[in-house]
Amino acid sequence: MIFKAPGGKIEADFPAASSRRENRKEANDLMVTIHQGRVRRIAEEMNRQGLDQLLITSMSSVFYLTSRRIDPGERCMAIYITGEGQATVLFNILFAIPEVEGARLLLYSDSENPVERLAGLIRPGKLGVDKTWPSHFLIDLMPRVPDTVMVNGSPVVDLVRMVKDEEELELMRRASRINDQAVARAIGMISPELTELQLSRATTEAYAQLGVKNLRNTPIVAYGAHCAEPHHGPDDTRLQPGDNVLFDIGKNIDGYNCDMTRTVAYRSAGELQRKIYQIVLEANLAGIAAVKPGVRCCDVDRAARQVIEKAGYGEYFTHRTGHNIGIDVHEFPDIGPRCELEIVPGMVFSIEPGIYLPGSVGVRIEDLVIVTENGCENLNSYTKELQIVG
Repeated sequence: MIFKAPGGKIEADFPAASSRRENRKEANDLMVTIHQGRVRRIAEEMNRQGLDQLLITSMSSVFYLTSRRIDPGERCMAIYITGEGQATVLFNILFAIPEVEGARLLLYSDSENPVERLAGLIRPGKLGVDKTWPSHFLIDLMPRVPDTVMVNGSPVVDLVRMVKDEEELELMRRASRINDQAVARAIGMISPELTELQLSRATTEAYAQLGVKNLRNTPIVAYGAHCAEPHHGPDDTRLQPGDNVLFDIGKNIDGYNCDMTRTVAYRSAGELQRKIYQIVLEANLAGIAAVKPGVRCCDVDRAARQVIEKAGYGEYFTHRTGHNIGIDVHEFPDIGPRCELEIVPGMVFSIEPGIYLPGSVGVRIEDLVIVTENGCENLNSYTKELQIVG
């Protein structure tokens, strides 16, 4: 540290040994380590897709490779990977990353053009680029590498991230266990004194009490006819006897997301509510039963959807059956009618059929499942039997 001594002289203050040790500890805390196994899997997929260089720039994919969530704001952040599995990381010095283990580190300041630094890495030929990379960076890069053709490189990373390794699966199991506890607490707080928005906020507080630090997204809480709006935003609506109450909740916990939906009835449930609930439950169970390696995503969707169609409510199931999930809530692929990708062990996705009768009744039931060698593991254990609360 540099300081000005009495009398105006500039001197260097050399920290004591204990301070130096603390400084080294802080540096190690900031140091980024590249997941070599994940880089290797990406390089293997690049080779399968005929791509010998790739530029990874999305926050989520950078987290996947580093276990460090860095929000670059308007600045450039990138990991350049070759088909040989060599990685180079480009960070702004403001990110305070002193060292990267397992990769070459390039640092730039705000007085430098980061795209110019990237251009020095790129070879002639094809370059895979993230689908979400801001266009102004790409437009700046293209004339600097005229012998390079830009292609969408995200399918490489999407396919690799689609299959979770054991470390990721354990994080997702833990996140879902916490989500089960959160939904139990939320259902226990149902009261006519709370509006949808107040109950949503109380649900967020339940996560905080369970030790969750990332509380940014607002849980969906819907009463009565609002349950028929699949992505309803909680408002000042108050609860009435006979209303359904729908919770679609989840958080990012230690970098990985959980997601589940439960629908309960307040004080009573009419014949139509009970009927719709039972159909959706059967669709949820049918979708889960269909999950096994080699089955296509669209086949899982079909298994759930045909239950609802045979009951005469097909037009009221207005969305896909599910979505892959991990670092992001919605990841590749979707479990929908047009996705013919075969599912494989290690995928994690939702099964969340629903029926939405406008202005009347809405029910959705959602679980997350891990694809195993011969079926699937359900990550959610909270009951799916119809509950009448209050």
